[in-house]
Amino acid sequence: MTGSVRHRLIHLSSRTPMKIVDREWPLIAHGSFDCRDDIPGRRSQPTVTIDIQVRQHADGRVIVYSLYSYGQQNHAVAPIETHHAGHLLEAGDDIPAAINSVSEELLDQIINQTMYRHVITAARETIANLPRAPRQIRHYLS
Repeated sequence: MTGSVRHRLIHLSSRTPMKIVDREWPLIAHGSFDCRDDIPGRRSQPTVTIDIQVRQHADGRVIVYSLYSYGQQNHAVAPIETHHAGHLLEAGDDIPAAINSVSEELLDQIINQTMYRHVITAARETIANLPRAPRQIRHYLS
């Protein structure tokens, strides 16, 4: 029995969405904020999801993308506000700068300004979760 190939549609900021195969673009860093207000007596509870992910292909290209979603826990109701931002980077491009860029793009779109600090926190968390670059070892000839 063979496993099915899982695809993912990535929303990018300046181009059409990009369809990837998950196993070809492994997740290398992630930061998020998730809030569900559980207020007794309310029929549908507000939810907020902020998600920033970084995926890297074996050829060195990187995708940095983000999602902001505000809605209700009642899944029958579509989210009230949803925004995406994303960038495809070439090998060697500045990943932390791209993370900051997609978070700034989200901030420009979000109506609820009280969520700004959570976007910034998710961006900082994503940058902190990036793998450390391998150390450069210099060989000196004597």
